Formats: sequence, C-alpha cells, structure tokens
Amino acid sequence: MPPANKETLLYICQFLADVGRYSGINQMDNANLAMVMAPNLLRDPSSDAEMFARNSENEARAIQLIITMCSDGSLRSDQYFEDA
Repeated sequence: MPPANKETLLYICQFLADVGRYSGINQMDNANLAMVMAPNLLRDPSSDAEMFARNSENEARAIQLIITMCSDGSLRSDQYFEDA
C-alpha cells in the first residue's frame, strides 16, 4: 500500500475510533461505524448487487477490526502495512 494511502486510512480509522469512544452518546459503536463506512473505504468495483451483498459483511468486519485496533493502540502507522 502506498504510504499516502496507508496514512490516510489510519487517520480515518483513528478518527472513527475517536467517534466510537462516544458511542454512549451518539450510538455509533465500532460495528455501526464500520457498517456505514466500509462501502466507502473498501468499494467493490463490481456493479453486481449480489456480489456487493456477499462482500459487505466481510468488508464491515475488516473495517471494524482496524477501528478497534486503532482505538486500543495496537495499530500504528509503522505496523501491518508494507510500503509499495
């Protein structure tokens, strides 16, 4: 992943983790945030509705994992992503 893309993804996910910290007020926990944001962050190039439906749950789980890892401090910019 190119460094600019990596830093942007981590910045967005850190922001979402910050939003999730207020889930008692805004009712947007990491799962809800991931469900809303995953289609924007991990867009499937296919226009097939069936494929979109099959992939959406896995995409949301992946984004939820990244948000959770950002919120507990286990994901930093120098980890997990190789530079292109």
